Amino acid sequence: MLQLARILSKTKRVLVFKDITINKASIIRNEIVTPSIILIDNFTTDVDAFVALERSSNIQLIGFDRYYNVDISSHRIDYSRYEFLDVSDLSPQDIQGIYDTIPLGIRKSPMVSKTNKEDIPSTFEIVNFNINKPNINERYAPILDELEAKDPFLLELLIMTCYLHSCRVPVSFEVANSFLSEDGFSYSEILGFMESLKGMVNEVIGNVIDGTEDQDYFQPRSQILAETILRQTKSYWFKNVYKKFHDNVPKHLIPMFYIFKRSAYDAYYTTKAFNNWQEGLEFYENIFANDRTPFVLQQCSLYLLKKKKYIEAALKIDHAIQISTKRIFSIENTHAIVLFKANIHADNIDSKARETLDSSMQILRKCYQEDQRKTYHAMTFAEQSLEYFSVFSDNTAKQYLELSLKWLQEIEVERKYNYRVRSLISEIKRIL
Repeated sequence: MLQLARILSKTKRVLVFKDITINKASIIRNEIVTPSIILIDNFTTDVDAFVALERSSNIQLIGFDRYYNVDISSHRIDYSRYEFLDVSDLSPQDIQGIYDTIPLGIRKSPMVSKTNKEDIPSTFEIVNFNINKPNINERYAPILDELEAKDPFLLELLIMTCYLHSCRVPVSFEVANSFLSEDGFSYSEILGFMESLKGMVNEVIGNVIDGTEDQDYFQPRSQILAETILRQTKSYWFKNVYKKFHDNVPKHLIPMFYIFKRSAYDAYYTTKAFNNWQEGLEFYENIFANDRTPFVLQQCSLYLLKKKKYIEAALKIDHAIQISTKRIFSIENTHAIVLFKANIHADNIDSKARETLDSSMQILRKCYQEDQRKTYHAMTFAEQSLEYFSVFSDNTAKQYLELSLKWLQEIEVERKYNYRVRSLISEIKRIL
């Protein structure tokens, strides 16, 4: 994005934004009177704001995001106004070029380009694989250990900051103050903590936390960095922070809560925090008591599914469907997955269990046919078809694979950037 901005700015007026909100979009539209190109990172964080900028004849838009986020938001975008380009995959020439730029003193030989045949490496990973020092991921682990030993409150603040940033919102001082409220720190002491955190981590791994003296917020400098630190965070640390945050910080203090809540209760975080499924279930029930939306129940169901608690998962997704005021295809998709997983792994799959498996496939078929967000439904259908075929291998199983292939090939025409679609196509073709 920054390379493109640099090149375009030689002949055009260019503005770059890290993300966009409706309020920002309104200000931009009112202020810009000369033709401008606007580049927006994480543009799917608020698709409504991105689309709102289309209405200005003076603005040309270029949005950047991960292909998964683009896929689930693309139905909101007018395809006739945009080109979709993939800049994720690295060609062999790209990989060699990155490798060649690593200084000889720290460069491994021979070059490593991937860890397994299905991985498509990123620039970040190519550097990780090919330096003869602790790789970038591993460099955070000792820093986290050091923070725990020297000042656990700093560790909590770092983890909390990364958690919020992975949910695409910054940490305001109001959030930090509320988070540490039960520990009795003053506002100025919390500011000192944040400054100490920047300084301590800076010495070892460079600038991790963005934020200056005239800004009343802090955030990691990239989502990749935030997620990398969270992966290195020990489960019991994350559990303490996760519980403490949701116990102490009221939702009205969280910047852009409508964005935060989309991923804040994701089963990924709860699985990392709660090894004991009953604790995880209690967490979701407490959240649901204050936020009675079907999406909380959906994530609870997915969490229970990960814990192989199939009956409990089915009850939660059924409840989500009951309280939905309209048809929600993502919840129907989860319902299909729960039905499928609960029966495909049964010790003895009887005729009733197979009937339930077929019902799951029919739910996904309807989702694909009736929802505009087809990619996710098609991939779920394909993954289940492969698993179904591995158990039955009969004509019905073959028909599911053939239908999967048809849908995926239709999607691939518009979603050339989706690596998982390409991978599933190859696997199904090989079996057929």
